[in-house]
Order: sequence, then structure tokens, then C-alpha cells
Amino acid sequence: LGKIDYLSEEEREKLTLLFNDTKKDYRDKTVMELFEEQVTKTPDKIALMFEGDILTYRQLNERSNSIAHILKEQYQISRTTKVGVMLERSFESVISMIGVMKTGACYVPIDHDYPTERVVYILNDSELDVIISEETLCRKHTIEGRTLVNIKMLDLEGGEKSNLAKTNHLDDGSYVIYTSGSTGNPKGVLQTHRMMSNLIQWDIFHSGIEPGLKHLQYASFSFDASLHDIYFAISSGGCAYIVNESSRLDYQALKEEILKQNIEVLSMPFSALSAFCLEAEIEKIENHNIKYIVSTAEQLYVN
Repeated sequence: LGKIDYLSEEEREKLTLLFNDTKKDYRDKTVMELFEEQVTKTPDKIALMFEGDILTYRQLNERSNSIAHILKEQYQISRTTKVGVMLERSFESVISMIGVMKTGACYVPIDHDYPTERVVYILNDSELDVIISEETLCRKHTIEGRTLVNIKMLDLEGGEKSNLAKTNHLDDGSYVIYTSGSTGNPKGVLQTHRMMSNLIQWDIFHSGIEPGLKHLQYASFSFDASLHDIYFAISSGGCAYIVNESSRLDYQALKEEILKQNIEVLSMPFSALSAFCLEAEIEKIENHNIKYIVSTAEQLYVN
């Protein structure tokens, strides 16, 4: 029986060639370039929302450029340098993330709620010399021997607003995310510009999620899902709604935010998504605008 060929030539070609032809040719552009292209298309469209405030694509790009110019000119930040960002959930978190990557440097997010021992470990392990933060947050931890860029002291609206020249290769590091450290010290995982660009281009061209939607930005900025949330939205003409910390921790409040803000793309880690669906009684939610649910970072279970 094993020697009997029961497939026609057409069926064999479909199974062995067509169904396995998964290679995609993506453009050799970083996510910053994809974002800047979108800025030229929709400069006055809302790119970010947070606690009732908005930033248009033009404003987000100009402020990100401003901090990037400051980092390069005043702090000598350049390609492959690592720059830490330790901020509250805010516009400044996104502006700093994009600004660091625009300089060609490697973005290293740090959660200010981490224990001081862990913060110091990440600072030492990543060999950070410069960290974007606030004095009040830095006083929570022992941060010595590093240059503090105080985000509250920067004039992001009045600085140089032009796009920076591109310095990165696609295989340069774009960001470092530290693992939870549940089995010992946290480990820094370096991701390249190519990986991030391929992921976002797959989102845009092959995920089936149409452009221009309103995305919930739920993930902690210390997790790589936050980069996916932000860059998917702002590279496709969408809007990223940054939920505040209190609503992140209160699923009833989060449900109200999702309904009030007409969220269309819900992106959450599976454990948070499961807890949200249970506590918020999602099957009873009516008159919502959710079109897509994206779950990342954890194994999925069906129950």
C-alpha cells in the first residue's frame, strides 16, 4: 500500500509546493521608517491617546525626533549604544522608545516597580550608561554611575524636529527585553531590527487585520508585546490607546475603557485575557466595537 501513488500530479504539486510556499519578501525597512512613511500619509490623524489627551502622527514623530536629537547631540548616543527607559505609562514612554531607536541605539525598558536589586542587576548586566527617567523614579532605586536624562526637563516641543539620518542595519540590535527571572537572574534577550520589521510587516500585510483601527495598548512597557502593540498601530494608520495603570489592574474599569473608547483591536497576554474575560463577564458585554483579539507571549489554551 505504501507504494501506491494515489495523488494526481496537480494534487501533489499543491501539497508539496503551493501549501509550503510560505516565504514572504518584506521591505528592507526598520519600523521607524515604516512609522515615518505613515506620518507623511496621515500627519494629522490621532496616533496615541492617554487619559483624555491625544498626539497626532506629526506630533509623535516630531517629539520623538526631538529627544533623538538631544540624545545624539548632548549625550553622544550612537548606533548600538544601549539606552535605558524607566518611566510611568505615558506618552513619554512611547516618545522615548521611538526616540532611542531613531538614534540607532538599542532600547532597554525597565519597570520602575521592579525591586531595586533587580533594577540594579539590569543596569549592570546591560552596561547602560544613560537612562531616561525622572528624579522621583530614580530615587526609588540605587542608580549610581549613570547619566540621567530627566524627561521632565526636556523641551520636546521646541527642539529639532527633523527626521534623523538612518544609521542602523537590519541585523543591528533594536531592543533588549529582560525575562522574569523566575528561575534565577533575569536574562536580557536582544532582538534585531529585522525581526521587529518582519513582524510588523506581517501584521500589516498578512494578518488579515485591516489598517486604521484603534488598538488597546495593555502590555507593560517592560515586555516586548508593548513594542508590537505600538508599532503595529502607528505603522498602519491606527491609533494606540494607552490604558493607565489603575485600569490595567481593574478589569471592570478596563471593560468600561474598552467600551467608552470604542477599542477595535484587543491585544493582551493570554493569562490577562483569560482573567479579563472571566472577571468582566465578557459574554455579557454588548455594543462593543472589538473586531480582533490578539494574544501573545504565552501558550494558548482552549476551554
